[in-house]
Amino acid sequence: MILFPEMQIRNNDTLTIRCGTAEKKCEVQTILNEIDPINLTVRTEFPEFLKEESVGQVVLLPLEPLSIEKYSEFPPLGRFVIEGKKGTAGAGLVLEVQ
Repeated sequence: MILFPEMQIRNNDTLTIRCGTAEKKCEVQTILNEIDPINLTVRTEFPEFLKEESVGQVVLLPLEPLSIEKYSEFPPLGRFVIEGKKGTAGAGLVLEVQ
């Protein structure tokens, strides 16, 4: 996931996710790491938060049913957008589905 300006997330935050035509609420269960966007290496393991313009891996828990797929298996349902107060606040790819 990559966050755009004016966005910051922490564990247990509730986000609005748009995937395909669905718009659902998801809880940030765990922030796994923050990634350096230039060379794509892990900068920090289990950071407390991701701030604006950060890239990271996050475990999201849908609070209502959500139809998604791994990006590698079905790209149209493997991308999502995070909605903020002023529109799109971030974007990401689904790496794994449990």
